Amino acid sequence: MPKKPERNNRHKNRPAHKADRRGNDSAPPAPSGRQKSGDKPALAPIRGERRSTRPAASPALRADASTRKQRQPLSGLGRRIGNDLRYFGIGRAMTIGRLVVTEAMRMRVWGIILIGLLAIVVGDLTTRHFDPVHDILPNLVRTSELTLAVLGVVVALFLSTFSLPHEMTTRTIYSLVTKPVSRLELLTGKFIGMAIVLGLLTLGLGLPTWIYMQVRSAQVQQMAAEQVEQYQTDSTSLETDLEPATLQAIADRGPLAARVFHEPTERLNIVSRIGGDDNRTWLSGAPNHMAHWGFEGLPVQELAEGRGKVVVRAEFADSEASTPLERREMLVRLLDDEAPPWSGSRVMNTEGVLEFDFPGIPQQGPVERPFAYTGGKLWVSMAGVSNPGLALGDDSCVIQVGNRTYTPQSGLRTTTSQTMGKFWLSAGQRFPGLLSRTRFGDLPVGTGGAQLQVDVTVPSAMDIPPQSRARLTLLNPDDASSRRELTFRPERRTSLLVDVPSEIMSGGKLDVYISTDDENVELGVTEMSVRMISGWRPLAWNWAKDLLMSWLVFCLVASIGLMFSTISGWYVASLATALVVVVAHVWQSILGMVRSYGLGFSGAGGHSHGGEAAEPSQVLRGIERAHEGMFQVLGRLLPDMGEMNFGDMVAMGINAPLGWLFALPYGVFWQTLLYVTIMLLLSYLLFVRKEVAQQ
Repeated sequence: MPKKPERNNRHKNRPAHKADRRGNDSAPPAPSGRQKSGDKPALAPIRGERRSTRPAASPALRADASTRKQRQPLSGLGRRIGNDLRYFGIGRAMTIGRLVVTEAMRMRVWGIILIGLLAIVVGDLTTRHFDPVHDILPNLVRTSELTLAVLGVVVALFLSTFSLPHEMTTRTIYSLVTKPVSRLELLTGKFIGMAIVLGLLTLGLGLPTWIYMQVRSAQVQQMAAEQVEQYQTDSTSLETDLEPATLQAIADRGPLAARVFHEPTERLNIVSRIGGDDNRTWLSGAPNHMAHWGFEGLPVQELAEGRGKVVVRAEFADSEASTPLERREMLVRLLDDEAPPWSGSRVMNTEGVLEFDFPGIPQQGPVERPFAYTGGKLWVSMAGVSNPGLALGDDSCVIQVGNRTYTPQSGLRTTTSQTMGKFWLSAGQRFPGLLSRTRFGDLPVGTGGAQLQVDVTVPSAMDIPPQSRARLTLLNPDDASSRRELTFRPERRTSLLVDVPSEIMSGGKLDVYISTDDENVELGVTEMSVRMISGWRPLAWNWAKDLLMSWLVFCLVASIGLMFSTISGWYVASLATALVVVVAHVWQSILGMVRSYGLGFSGAGGHSHGGEAAEPSQVLRGIERAHEGMFQVLGRLLPDMGEMNFGDMVAMGINAPLGWLFALPYGVFWQTLLYVTIMLLLSYLLFVRKEVAQQ
């Protein structure tokens, strides 16, 4: 047998980098020779760091190994952040941004511009328009804005989630970090390059689209001139007042414009014909015609416990017809902005007074169908059930709590049934005797008068007879003799221009009524159906604002994707970014559903036992409030991308206010800048923290 070697030195065969039993640490050997091909090159030291030249502390003053492992990442993270902020150089960041732009050109991202232009042109030429003069340009603007939004979001999502993980996988990033470039400069340069690419993409698609809009605008202008000439040749072919004037304006000015409007002083009201032309508001007595009053500042505790009363006073149009009990039945409804609605049926007395106790949750005993008032804005609504017409006013409804009386702050508003975002009018059985009223006040009265824009619509499935007509009435509320009535043929999308003489607007007041006498036609009106034009702006400037808003949205998407790419791979980062973008567009709707339905503990889900509503406990109410608060916090953390859109406004010919973009402190530009800065700092912290933790 071979003789075992003698071991005179206990530590002869022990690796030099391990500590002996006495606690003495030996420094690891210096690397020699070439580095193996499979090893990652060490990251370069951060700019400004210096090696410590102090002598090693004695073993008695050293902390144990576990304490050093806990403190080293935190101290290293803080040191790196401080050095990166101190030695940040915008020039190095711009150099990295140029590399991103070069890489995008190598990947042929610019081919998306050709794809977008082709989609816009094909979509415009293949779409059938009901009225080419009024429909071509609005549809073209909407198609262009939608195409730009989809392609821009896709490119932003791809660039932000693919670039950094791809460079880490291929180890290309190590060629950058070994240079005197900090991680903050790296991420900032990446975002700057993406913003430049997205800006060039937005401009490259928006400018040719604008040129194509000019071509189509010239065609529409020629069609309008031909129709005006046809009406002048054969005056019997058209029995309306507004179409020739509107077509003449398009033929003279063209369909591309951005209008500045005076807003109505009174929101849209759906009133009954019963009242004639006086200042009272009449409710027709049909179930689809409702009156609304809004209250604020109500005592929450008393109403939540049912210690209150709702009182409505009205005047019957025909007091004799209201004598039978069934002719005095009213449908009442309570709605809180943050609680499920409550509805019921009550009877009004012959003097026109309707009273009912507030349906709160009493301290003792169950109550039928309680209303969980939460303290938000309270709406009290009322409609008749085939009863005579009612005259109502702003102070017709009050809420009494003890010896205190609360009046509505919103005044009276009347509406009819609403679908597709529109209120519907008709002379038939469904909406009998209803018309819309919009009221203006404090209008600037000039010597040449003013101009109104009227937008109405009809159901797309309705076949409109050629002889069908709608009526537009202009009336000064202080002078009933100054009255002007005009007719027009309702179309699926009608946008009309109406000249208003200055004598009708004496005192700066004007009432505008829209109605129809045709039982076969329904008119759809909205809050923006009637607007007073106060100025004209070029559409080119309006389109430029829409492009700027779209670019800001793309930059937001890029910042979110860059943040996810620092902590995950391409697939996970792209899916997470897409999910956040979708939720950021619809989070207001999600929050509304949470407020309306919640968890069902407070009666939203309709839980009942034996026909009696179960009173929720304080614990369940607390859980439901925490559930709603969680969604509110999550929603507030996301940008409201659903509001960052000028497309519909530009398509409707409305001048987009510049204050929405640059007004301090709530302008979209500043909000985007703040959110992008937060995303970049979060990306940097996650990136550096992950790197320090791996060392």
